[in-house]
Formats: sequence, C-alpha cells, structure tokens
Amino acid sequence: TPPEVAAAPAAKADTRPSLAVLPFADLSQAHDQEYLGDGLAEEILNQLAQVPALRLIGRTSSFSFKGKNEDLRTIGDKLGVAHLLEGSVRKDGEQLRVTAQLVRASDGTQLWSKTYARELRDVFTLQDEIARDVAQALSVKLDAVTLNRAQGGTTNIDAYERYLRWRQLFRSDTWDAEHNRQRVQLAREAVAFDPKFVLAWDALAISLQQLAG
Repeated sequence: TPPEVAAAPAAKADTRPSLAVLPFADLSQAHDQEYLGDGLAEEILNQLAQVPALRLIGRTSSFSFKGKNEDLRTIGDKLGVAHLLEGSVRKDGEQLRVTAQLVRASDGTQLWSKTYARELRDVFTLQDEIARDVAQALSVKLDAVTLNRAQGGTTNIDAYERYLRWRQLFRSDTWDAEHNRQRVQLAREAVAFDPKFVLAWDALAISLQQLAG
C-alpha cells in the first residue's frame, strides 16, 4: 500500500475586521467635485492599508460599485466584507463639508457617523482624522500617514487639487487632443505650485508623451 500522506493543515481563518472604502459622493451644487470625493476616499483607503490588523478591500473592487446605487448589504456580500465606509463631499468656495459613515454590511446598520466641516486647505488633516476615527470604530490602532515627500507627494493643497483633477481625467479614458491638452495644463499647474511634487512631474511627463503621440 502507498505510504500515508499527511493531511495539509487547515488554513487559519482571517479574523481581522474587514472593510471596503466606497467612493465619496459629490453633493456639491455644481456636481463638479467628483475628483475630490474619489481622491479623499482613495487617500483614506491608502492610510488604512497601513494597518496589518485590518483586512482592506482594494480600490479597484471598491470603486467598481461607483454610481450603481446598489444596496449596501449587496455590496458587502459581493466584496466579502463585514464593514463599509461611505461618505459624501460638498465644496462651497473654500469650505469643505465631508460626511462619513461606517456601516455593518450584514444588515445595513450604521455603526458610526460623523460630519467634518473644514477649509479646503485642511484636506490632508481631514484624511488623517477620518482614517483614525474609522480605525478606532473598528478597534484597530492606526498610525496614519499623509501623502508626503517620501511617497513623492505634496502638502500644497493647490498642487494636490490639480493632481486629483489630472488623475480623474487620466482614468476617464478620453485621449483626444483637447483632453490631452487639459491633462498637460493641470500637471503644469501642479508642478508650478509645488516644484518638488514628484507625482505631478510624472503626470506631466505622461501627459506630454500622450500629446506628442
């Protein structure tokens, strides 16, 4: 008879709190702040991703439900998470109002909610604050990080806003000459506001290459 083969050890269940960060809805009167809501949600996701004690769903999966108006319980089931973070952004001049809420995916129960009223220049601090609040609500210790120089980033709000708008255009899959010129202009403005903003220089190089092509 063949020798007995030892059974493979059972995979250890992942008991970490699980979370998906959904795109923040644009509630601005002109409906022109989608890029800011997406950017805020993505940076919060990036910060929470630094926490080993938290199982976080990636951006591609989380953002796939954008604009589909699906029930939160359905989204939670499809993503296989216990919690969802959703929110909204409203910009009025230089005033920014962000609402975030943490929802239990199984039944749609709101576990935590908070509204943040800030000036636009405080968006970096706001990202940290929301990420910390969510982590605390999930009983996870978080040492939040900002988009900093080590990551090729900036702390200049004007440069950051141009970069978010550039990124939204880049992902829109519109590559005609007019959109290419818009991308170049946004990237140029970003590096003008902060010449040490590495990600913006990279965006400018990509945009110039596309325009030349």
